[in-house]
Amino acid sequence: MRKLSKLLVLLFISSACYSQSAIVKGKVSDTLDKKILSNAIITLTSKQDSVLFKFARSNDKGEFSINAVRPGPYIVTISYPKFASYKDEIEVKDNATHDLGTIPLTQLAKILEEVVIRTGSAIRIKGDTTEFVADSFKVKEGATVEDLLKQLPGFQVDSKGNITTQGKRVDKVLVDGEEFFGDDPTMATQNIGARAVDKVQVYDTKTEQQSLTGISTGNEGKTVNIKLKDEAKKGGFGKFYAATDFNKYHDAKAMYNRFVGKKKMSVYGTKSTINTGSLNYQDQQRLGAEPDAEYDEIGGYYMIIGGGDGEFNDYNLRGLPNSYTAGALYNDKWSSDKKSLNSSYRYNRLGTENITSTLTQTYLANGSIFNDRKVKANALNQQHAINAKYEWKIDSFASIKYSGAGIYKTSESFNNTRTSASNELNEVLNSSDQYKDNETERKQFDNQLVYRQQFKKKNRLLLTTLRYGYVEDDNLGMLNATTIFHRPNRPDSTS
Repeated sequence: MRKLSKLLVLLFISSACYSQSAIVKGKVSDTLDKKILSNAIITLTSKQDSVLFKFARSNDKGEFSINAVRPGPYIVTISYPKFASYKDEIEVKDNATHDLGTIPLTQLAKILEEVVIRTGSAIRIKGDTTEFVADSFKVKEGATVEDLLKQLPGFQVDSKGNITTQGKRVDKVLVDGEEFFGDDPTMATQNIGARAVDKVQVYDTKTEQQSLTGISTGNEGKTVNIKLKDEAKKGGFGKFYAATDFNKYHDAKAMYNRFVGKKKMSVYGTKSTINTGSLNYQDQQRLGAEPDAEYDEIGGYYMIIGGGDGEFNDYNLRGLPNSYTAGALYNDKWSSDKKSLNSSYRYNRLGTENITSTLTQTYLANGSIFNDRKVKANALNQQHAINAKYEWKIDSFASIKYSGAGIYKTSESFNNTRTSASNELNEVLNSSDQYKDNETERKQFDNQLVYRQQFKKKNRLLLTTLRYGYVEDDNLGMLNATTIFHRPNRPDSTS
């Protein structure tokens, strides 16, 4: 009897170990041309609650395999651009391999340029756009869009908020097709709640010229468009966060959004003393410390004005930070969406305090030299930025677009460095005292007016652009340095 009990326990453990080892595999092909379809999207959705369980893509042979599938009923959906979606129900059993065989997909007629969308699918493909239904992915209460993106197949979000998907970096995040506080993706992903999101769309980032001509360079990044639920676009919603040690360190942020018809209004503010002292590009951009760049929407390139160092170099931003940010946004559409306005204002203030002390010893043949260096540095950077875009779609072939941006930036930095060198007898050999003060001011304004005229003949386009820019830089610096050489008191060798 004891042996039988041990055997039953072993069988139970063995069954538990292999309870999630089921495999679902198959192959995707084209029924018309008999071609292999690579990178097709295969999803397993729970039949009970319509929640996405797993996701895979077919390889270069059209084959796919989904491992470690829990037993139960599932809906298999296979999607591929310009092909009708395949949908089937399967029952997955323990420790079994479910081979679906070769699954043929049928091409749509030319009048249907997108795959068939089936209600309840967690992932949908419309032409070159991949669409995720937000409610199909579970997130915790109070989660942000960034938390939601981490749950989507093919998305990666690092600790700095940088997003990559389908092997490419996301360089733009839109909210209902419009910019949200300029070109900083984290403003949307870290401040909008996941519960307010209806769909997340992903497609290639294209300049206006690429959108009109259809010509792609193949080096585009990705754009994420966050589509809000209808109920989230009625009334207002906000977010508040605060943390402190009730002494020296604190971190707080607040944002409020309000929708009135097609009007969108947002305000935000932050206060922090715990940001890292050595800022990466995204942190500098968020705090107004990025290199000055102008974006040409027609040509699709950035033009850097001034050096990338200046008052916002990494050294001046080291130390204990004290940062403030604030902003406001107003968007509106009217005249049957033919006219639109997108405007925003941002204020950034970053102060740092840095005190360092360094003692080094240099070994020589006849002794050692000790160098003592003390540095006290303070920096204060402030920036006001305003952006506005107005577009008038005259008809389906003609439009006028105005873009304007202005920046007022100031920087103050103070640095006091004291050094001394002494020998092993503690005799001072030399000492120096350096005082450096620098103040900079930048006024920058850029505006652009574009008239676009399309013609009925394909790839016929007329673009007329008027552009005016103004940049004024002022720099006031002072350097005061004193170096003293000391002669040690040594007895006369003849005495």
